[in-house]
Amino acid sequence: MKKITIKDIAKKAGVSKATVSMVLNNYEKIAEKPEKKY
Repeated sequence: MKKITIKDIAKKAGVSKATVSMVLNNYEKIAEKPEKKY
């Protein structure tokens, strides 16, 4: 079974890897409509 990466989550969610990282680390200032990047 393949490990799920931040890149996988970002691609599936349609957001940047940085946005996924901020969510996982409980960053307080995340835009409601983040840029769509992979």
